[in-house]
Amino acid sequence: MRYRDGIPTNDLTGEALWQYIMKCVEQDEQLKMKMEEAIKEGTKTFRHTSLQQEGIIHPSTKQEAVIQFTYFDKYGAVGDLESESGKEMTDKIFNLGFSFCEVEDFQYTLLAGDKDKKPINKSKQNLEIEI
Repeated sequence: MRYRDGIPTNDLTGEALWQYIMKCVEQDEQLKMKMEEAIKEGTKTFRHTSLQQEGIIHPSTKQEAVIQFTYFDKYGAVGDLESESGKEMTDKIFNLGFSFCEVEDFQYTLLAGDKDKKPINKSKQNLEIEI
């Protein structure tokens, strides 16, 4: 049986199923808008709890004027994404299942072991990206 928000979705049919799907789409769009706003306000750290991965947004190491999202697990880098806009990056990060978090909440990566350093989320001194 499949669940979302505590509702057994296998039991839904017809109009009830469509209403539920539309509710889920609306919730996802609201979450994406919150994530995009957080990125605009300077949030740069994200976590995927079930995959035990964390990621950061930073200037691309490959191209100028491009945003890069690099994500890690406890063994090291897993992958990265690039985007020219904050909205596109938000969609990519959201579709991978990441949500924003504070660097203090990191648990799985090397950043988790460095709790004494200043959090990078609200500091724009190292990352000036127009979103």
